[in-house]
This record gives sequence, structure tokens and C-alpha cells, in this order.
Amino acid sequence: MKSLSIVKRMAVAAVAAAALAGPVTSAHAVTFAPGDAVLVLYGNGTEYIRNLGSFSSLLTNGINLNLSSVLGALSPTGVGGPNTIEYTIVGNNSNTSMFFGSASTAAQFTAQQLNQVLPANYENVLLNWRGPLGVAADPARNLYLATDALSFSTNMNASGNDSLGASIPAARRGSADINTVLNLLQRNGAANTLTTVGSAFLSQANGTFVVSAVPVPAAVVLFATGVIGLVGMARRRMSGARPDAA
Repeated sequence: MKSLSIVKRMAVAAVAAAALAGPVTSAHAVTFAPGDAVLVLYGNGTEYIRNLGSFSSLLTNGINLNLSSVLGALSPTGVGGPNTIEYTIVGNNSNTSMFFGSASTAAQFTAQQLNQVLPANYENVLLNWRGPLGVAADPARNLYLATDALSFSTNMNASGNDSLGASIPAARRGSADINTVLNLLQRNGAANTLTTVGSAFLSQANGTFVVSAVPVPAAVVLFATGVIGLVGMARRRMSGARPDAA
């Protein structure tokens, strides 16, 4: 029953987040600023790029999108090829604070691999992509050929090894295949600060893309429950009732 309740809360939160966020306007379809989370679907010759807004808000509120029409454009029956679709989320806050999607969790990175996560290099790669996108004459466009000068592949995956422009170790690819979990990783400061802060999932069956809202830490719930209990006891005492009479 408890696990069912948690699932229900996550589903309600995801739907509410999508309703509150509303549609992404054309002016911000593919432009992005520091702090923004950029969703990318690629690997089939045609790519989809979308600004999901603030990464911190994305983690707090979650999101639920129907990308079935997008998958149609990227599938072998559309303009894409027969390869497996990959997806990721990229972005950063500064040259010391970065976030990205990966098939791996932070715990799977070795000490050597943690030192191969390079926030300063990542910022340069993002800047070199962000700049041309910001001045492009077609800001409403979301679909790009992989060979386009503005595509994700051209700017962040030219080597094809999913290392996000040599900003992370290729062995811990900065993406996940469709129908598998995409771990959302964040580094703020030293190499050992890399942490798994959330997860996303893109369904091949119906095109649903979900970022689950980060659950409230158990300690916070226990603290809040304790405060509520203390308030209840105080009220009973003020009314003359004994605490054990409830």
C-alpha cells in the first residue's frame, strides 16, 4: 500500500508539473541559458532539441511530455535511420557546476573517471553551441539533421562516443538508449561531488518522457511529522486534556 501511495503521488506531481509549465514558446524552443536543462533525442540522423527550463525546477517538480510525434520523425519510418534512438539532458550553471544525463549512476564512476569529468571544458562546449543557437534565424525549429551546424551531434558529439565534447569519460556515456533509465548527474565543485540527483525515462511504446520529481527526504518528513505531533500535544494541554487521553 505504501509503495502504491508513492507511485500515485509521483504521477500526480508529474501531471501537475506539466500543467503548470505549459507549452514551450517558440522563442525558447532551442535557445538556452546557464541553468537551463536541454533535452536531446539523437542517434538516427535526425535530432530533437528542447529547452525544459530550469534544471533545479525540473528536479523539484518533474515533467511529463508526450513525444510520440517526435519519435515518429526520428524512427526508421520517418526521416531518421534504423539506429537506436539515444537521449540525454545537458546544461550547466558555471565552469565549476555542471549537470548531464548518463546511462551510469555517479556511484559507478571510478576515481579516475571522476577526474575525467571536466566542468570547464563542458562550459566551453556548451558556449560554442549556445552562441550560434541564440543568433539563428529559426528559433522555433526543434528538428535538426545530425550534420546541421546547429545540431547536438555537430557541437557536442562530433566524435560519436557520447563524451559530451570530451567533457566526461566515454566509458560513462552521456546518454541512454530509449526505453532505459537516464540518470541525471550533477557536479558542484571537486570531482568527488558528482552525484546522482534524479532520473528520466523515455518510452518507446508511447513516446512518454518523464522526469520524476525528487521525493522529499525521509528526514524532512519525520521532522515535519514530529512538529505536527508536538503542536497537537500543546493544543491538548492548552485545552486541559491529558496527552494520553487522545
